[in-house]
Amino acid sequence: MSLKSAIISRRNSLLIVFLFSILLVLVCYAFVYPSLSVDESFVCVKTETELREAVNKAKMDVPVDIVLVGDISLDSELSIPAGADVTLKSASGEAGFFKLFGPKDLYVIFVEDGGRLTLDSVIVTHVDGAFGGGVCVERGGTFVMVNGEISGNRNMQGAGVLNFGTFELIGGLISGNKATYMGAGVCTHYKFVMSGGEISGNTVAGYGDQQSIGGGGVSVAMSVGIFSMSGGVITNNYSDNYGGGVYLSLSSTFNRAGGEISGNTSEVDSDIYQNNY
Repeated sequence: MSLKSAIISRRNSLLIVFLFSILLVLVCYAFVYPSLSVDESFVCVKTETELREAVNKAKMDVPVDIVLVGDISLDSELSIPAGADVTLKSASGEAGFFKLFGPKDLYVIFVEDGGRLTLDSVIVTHVDGAFGGGVCVERGGTFVMVNGEISGNRNMQGAGVLNFGTFELIGGLISGNKATYMGAGVCTHYKFVMSGGEISGNTVAGYGDQQSIGGGGVSVAMSVGIFSMSGGVITNNYSDNYGGGVYLSLSSTFNRAGGEISGNTSEVDSDIYQNNY
């Protein structure tokens, strides 16, 4: 393919994305108001109240796609309850995702035991300087990330994702999160499966008298923590102690069949640190 043909092809692809984005917004405004019914599988929201109403009506046997048509700031955590199957999307498409801002000192989203969340084309974040994590998954909960971004969050551990259930990273970006103890990007206490996506630019560093452990990108908790990696990239993460890329706690499990872990920095074992003591 010539350079000219490649440019034309790229221009046409961007135009299609733009037009689809406009169409999605128009569909949202045309059909979502004034009410939501329990059997709807597609709903657009522009306020916190509408978002919570749509989530609470979601059922496992009727998965719902909830589409943000603007940025939303939450007053409290958004809980995905048991029995709900929710996919969060953004009407703005690839050109620029809408943001879901979390409440101060809390996680943006909490996936309860028996709940299922899929993140697709939404940015999960906090306002600049606010303390609070991105997504917390309870034991028995399931979180799948296929696109979008989890960034700009701060917490003691698992600033991007704190996982006690099942977390599958297929695509998207986890970046710019900061932790003071362990696992700035992802801290998993159970099953974390990474087949794609990118975990980069996350930082774990002690604060005051509290010393960090490690895992700027990923921290795998002792004994029950399981990290399986077959694709994706973990890069440019930092720890002021162990394992800038990945920190493996004592007796944790790391199954690696692919993917890239490189370019991370720390005081000890920049890319992968295995604690054997």
